[in-house]
Order: sequence, then structure tokens, then C-alpha cells
Amino acid sequence: MKSFAYYSNASVVSWNDVKLVDTIGTQRERLSCWGARNEGEEEPLKRYNIETTFWPFPEEYRVVSSIENSITFPNIELLNERDQTPWLTNFATSIYGELAQAPPFPDPNLLCLENTFYVPNIRTYDGAPDYKHAIEELSHEGPIWEDVGKHLRFNKHINHLTDELLIALLGSNRKNFIAVHLRQGDFVDLGRTSQAADEVAETYKAGVERVQTALKARKGGPKSDLPVLFATDSTDPTFIKKLSKLGWVYINHVEFATTARFGGWYPGVLDSSVLSRAQGFVGTRQSTFSYVAARRVESWNQGATLIVG
Repeated sequence: MKSFAYYSNASVVSWNDVKLVDTIGTQRERLSCWGARNEGEEEPLKRYNIETTFWPFPEEYRVVSSIENSITFPNIELLNERDQTPWLTNFATSIYGELAQAPPFPDPNLLCLENTFYVPNIRTYDGAPDYKHAIEELSHEGPIWEDVGKHLRFNKHINHLTDELLIALLGSNRKNFIAVHLRQGDFVDLGRTSQAADEVAETYKAGVERVQTALKARKGGPKSDLPVLFATDSTDPTFIKKLSKLGWVYINHVEFATTARFGGWYPGVLDSSVLSRAQGFVGTRQSTFSYVAARRVESWNQGATLIVG
């Protein structure tokens, strides 16, 4: 966060600068925020002994963004500037029966938003909204990436582990490579990936070939094909073996004992960090994980990227 504050020129205060974490005897406090979660569904500030309540945005401010109702940046300003007591009173009465039984309303002096990921970047074209990019794509022209995303770097600890992992995979942490992210997981359940494994492998193989060609065509680009690393949430050994037969190197967290050594979050974090080091990248359409990796490769390494699937 210190690095982000420096490069973005934004003033940032972390929660652990405000209140101690996991300390018995700290004061129990309540904080009401704007957001879509149901009360009691999650407790994001539980470690700070803060009980959070989320109130939905008034209908007039809502926009449909990807899979959630959200709000635009201009409407966030209106939300905070205007008195929302009438809306909150009506909603609280309909849910809790009596206003006295309802949690506190959001404090007008402290704007708290549950999740800003789905806030769309809306531009106008000929007087009408221009939805050029889906929210998952993180438009490289938009403020979400330009003002925030590209300034959020990995810390020294993660970079050290990434160096160790790259040495294990490639024999060096300084080799240029192309990274591939193949997401399956819930995409299969959602019907987004219905092709057979052979067809999926061929799709990504063609994508890698295009990125290899694009890099070679650049001034000072590589003379030969770069090695390819791939990350996937698939647990199908046949599918992984099929990709390995292409000569690609699997980021195998079982062999690296990532979870056992560092914890359950680390496979995903290290995948993200490894992908961000690539000179070229091929990712999965509609996967936010892929789009974030692509933007990092473009912004941090001036790399070539392609989304397929």
C-alpha cells in the first residue's frame, strides 16, 4: 500500500493503522456501509472487532454491471452528497418491521463501500453510454487500471517466493517467457467452456504461436520461441499432461508444496505473480484473473497479450 500511495499520489490509511488486529478487549464497534451483501453473510472487519452492515443502493443510482447490481462513480458522489434518510427509512421498515430494530444507517461523514470492483467505467459516445469493455476486462484506457490497478505491485515476500518458483521451473528467475492462464473451474458449470480438451489445447496453442510471432516481430525481440509456463485451475491430469506434451511447463504447486509451506492463498497469489513477469501472455476470455495478468504484462513489461476461449 505504501508503494501504491507513492505512485498514485493518493492518501491511504490501512485499517491496521486505525485499530489493532485480533486483540482481545478492543472496543466492539459498528459500521454501516453501502453494498449488496446480506447482513451476516460476511464479516470483513471481524478481526478488528467491527460489526458491518450493508445497505443496498437506492434504485435510482443502480446500474447492472456484470453479475451484480452496482453504481457508477458519479452516482457515488450523489449518494454521499444527498440525504438518503427517506430511502433508508422505507427499506429498514420493510425489512425489520420497526425502525428501532434496524442497524444504524450509513454515516454521512464516513463513506463506506462494500465492493467497488463492479463499478463500471462509463463513457459516452454520441450522447449514449459506451460499454466498450466488460468490467472483467479492466480497460487499459480506464481509470480503474490507469489510476489504481497498475500501481498495485507485489511485495518483497511474494517477489522472493516468485524468484524461487521461477528458478525451480526454468532454472533461472531472469529468463524471458510466455505465460498462459487456462481457467476452467466454474466456467464449465456456467457453460462458458464446452469444448473437448483437445480443442481447448489447440485454441491456446494457436494463441501462444500468435504471441510468439508478435514478440519476434518487435525491434530487439527474441530470435527463437520463448519457453512457455502455464497456470490452470483444472485438476484433470489428462488435460494437464496434454498441455505439458506441447513443451509447456506446468506451474505445479503440489510439487512446490506451496499450500503446505505458505498457506491456502499462496497458489493463486504466486500464479498471479509469475504471470506478471512474462513478456507475452495468453489468457481466458471472461476470466478477471486473466485480464489482470494481461494488463500487468502490458503495463509493467510492455509485453504482448492475447485473450482466447
